[in-house]
Amino acid sequence: MSNTQASIWLAPRPTTFAARRVDQLLGRGYSLLLLLSAAEITINAMEQSAYLKAAFFWPTLIAVLASIAGMAISHWFFSGSHIWYVLHLLTVSATLILWPYQVASLHALPHDYTPWIWWGLGTAVLSGGMGLNRSLAIVATIAVPVYFGILRLSAFGGHAPAMRMVQDVVYTMLFAATMATLVAFLRYTAVERDQAGEEAQLLAAKDAATDAVERERLRLGAIVHNQVLTALTLAVDAHSPAQREAAKAAAEAAIHRLKNYPNEIEAKETSVSVPALFSALADLVSRQAPNVVVSSKIQGELQVPNDVAVAFTEATLQALGNSILHAGGPQVAREVKLRASGNDVKVVIADSGKGFRPGRVPKSRLGIRIMIYRRMESVRGSAHIDSQPGDGCRVILEWSPNA
Repeated sequence: MSNTQASIWLAPRPTTFAARRVDQLLGRGYSLLLLLSAAEITINAMEQSAYLKAAFFWPTLIAVLASIAGMAISHWFFSGSHIWYVLHLLTVSATLILWPYQVASLHALPHDYTPWIWWGLGTAVLSGGMGLNRSLAIVATIAVPVYFGILRLSAFGGHAPAMRMVQDVVYTMLFAATMATLVAFLRYTAVERDQAGEEAQLLAAKDAATDAVERERLRLGAIVHNQVLTALTLAVDAHSPAQREAAKAAAEAAIHRLKNYPNEIEAKETSVSVPALFSALADLVSRQAPNVVVSSKIQGELQVPNDVAVAFTEATLQALGNSILHAGGPQVAREVKLRASGNDVKVVIADSGKGFRPGRVPKSRLGIRIMIYRRMESVRGSAHIDSQPGDGCRVILEWSPNA
């Protein structure tokens, strides 16, 4: 499963839980920093407004502030699209490019003057590093500060000394590159953690299926063992011709079962019984979440193919993991119900947590879409999520051999 969503020019969006959470927290924290930066930009811009052309000054200032406000709103109230990082960079870059047109009169500029956009330059370059893909981020980290340095040497930028210009350019580059590298490292670490968790979950599912097969083999061995003991007991207690005939028939049946035991075991390797599956699932759930209540009810005899057993295990672990991560803390009651009849198998993962609207789950949340819905569909099963905000959640997994 892919851990990022690719784009031609945007930085990849993470799709795993920890990576999305890190990206969200980074975006929220960074948007607050930008709001403070916006206040500083506004103060300096207003001080310089007297010798700038209003036709260029106000649109550029409003565009820069709007990109910052949009980023804060996007990250605090919506999914936090990376495009807002790029819009922030573009508005600041556009202000730099249009700066010569913004100056009303070169003679009116004060001594040792610094364009007001300088106070937003470092964060804008950092926004490019966080929002653009790697190649474009490197270009932006170099090109934007260098262009500002050239502007600073000109009359429009205040005729800054060359050494000061170099210091400003290098400072901006190092600041943006260092912070962008740190952000990239945090995102990469989160993705690595999620990949390790997914691999561990898949391994646990396979182990559960293997455990269920082993339990089925033990159960079958116990049946054969009891059949042999019954035949021996009948032989010992046989006194009449009828009893001896019954003992002979039981012995022949036991010998036939022993001869065919290897073939019977081999046939059973491709499927498991429902009791074995439920027993393995209950053990796995108890190890992952000891406080979850597990109940089991079985009616009739039913064999489940191995791939179906693995699908049930993976989907159950995913649903339970989602509940633990999103439904609430230890105060939330959770229950796993294992039900089977002669015609179908059903697993219900329920909690009393805060609930959600299944139709509003973002498309980037692949856990529900792939590890639950599609995983069950791949074995001709089905999954259904019954949840509303404030009413908890029930994930229902079903499979029938007749489907």
